[in-house]
Amino acid sequence: MEDIMMNIRILNNERKQLSEDFKNAIDQMNLPKAISIRIKQDSINNRIMKCYDQLIEKDECIC
Repeated sequence: MEDIMMNIRILNNERKQLSEDFKNAIDQMNLPKAISIRIKQDSINNRIMKCYDQLIEKDECIC
């Protein structure tokens, strides 16, 4: 269970960094980069949700 929580924290940190990168890309009007970052954020969100689901169902995380 601790491994799952650690993975969630790591993924949250990655998501926060991507959020800052997204803001910078928008400020620079770099839309292709912003879209790429948004896709990465969505992927991380999905991985986080899988971890939470596994916390509820199993007690193992393969994220």
